[in-house]
Amino acid sequence: MRALRALRSRRAMAAAAGSGPGSEPGSEPGSGSGSGRIRRREPVLSPTSMNAAIRRVQYAVRGPIVSRALELERELRQGVPKPFTEVIKANVGDAQAMGQKPITFLRQVAALCLYPPLLSDPSFPEDAKARARRLLDACAGQSVGERGPGGL
Repeated sequence: MRALRALRSRRAMAAAAGSGPGSEPGSEPGSGSGSGRIRRREPVLSPTSMNAAIRRVQYAVRGPIVSRALELERELRQGVPKPFTEVIKANVGDAQAMGQKPITFLRQVAALCLYPPLLSDPSFPEDAKARARRLLDACAGQSVGERGPGGL
């Protein structure tokens, strides 16, 4: 009798979870085999499933450089003469947001190294091709994905 009750409770829990006998992955709980209805899956990671400590994390730029930048900005607002008129915060990692043009050369070299057939593409400048060839020559197998001696 106990075994029968335990089996029934396990079946009830499995049916509630949608993974018991007669259910298929992706089918509605309790819909039985072969119903063809697909259950909408919840995201694996959501704000409710995430650790609370992770939800509280904040990105804050700090340190002596930021402190000095804030001090310089305050001095500029107060009219203290400086050999510049503004402080550009380039330490946050998004130089393009501060008006810097993208570093095209580095992007071109990276593209050429990652896909060497582009070395024959006339739209890439020769200096980028030369740098990519030099880097590829230093790589075993002429590939940035090639593993070195010993397989590492």
